[in-house]
Amino acid sequence: MHKYLIFCFLVLFSACKNSATTNTNDAATKPAAAKLAGHARQPLRTVGQPPHEVGVYNFAAFSPFLLPPNNDTLYIINFWATWCAPCVAELPFFIKAAEANKAQPVKIILVSFDFEKDLDTRLVTFLENKKIPLEVIALVEPDANSWLPKIDPDWDGALPATLAYRGSRRGFFAQSFEQMQLDSLITSFLAKQ
Repeated sequence: MHKYLIFCFLVLFSACKNSATTNTNDAATKPAAAKLAGHARQPLRTVGQPPHEVGVYNFAAFSPFLLPPNNDTLYIINFWATWCAPCVAELPFFIKAAEANKAQPVKIILVSFDFEKDLDTRLVTFLENKKIPLEVIALVEPDANSWLPKIDPDWDGALPATLAYRGSRRGFFAQSFEQMQLDSLITSFLAKQ
């Protein structure tokens, strides 16, 4: 009986130790954007270093970002690329909106459509040089015709585009934003549930 209790204790201790190690390692390896949106999907890989680390996703891994978690946070997902001049022009508006709403339940995620071959160089360098403080992930999925309609049935893939959702409310905007338009969008989504 004594040997049995010691065996059970060792098994329990080992399981708790492995569980704690696993949880710590999982938390350390999850990209910030995955934690930010409340989704546990892992990227295919990451590029760059914090604070400009970018999780690289295919559409299957990215798709949970399109599903609102069960909370009252407003999620704004901006689709952009470093080679898109209107996208780059509106980035300061998203940065300013995030700063102005940091006390509100608002999360802004920038989803880069930069080419996979340019992620380590062009995208990460852009984020570092511009000191982009927002969470950035990269979506690298070659067959756009198969997944664009899942984001919005009418979207042709033109950039920039923005998806906003809070609870059951959802809006898709295939346009560039000015600061006042973005502020109005956020105010509107926060006012209504």
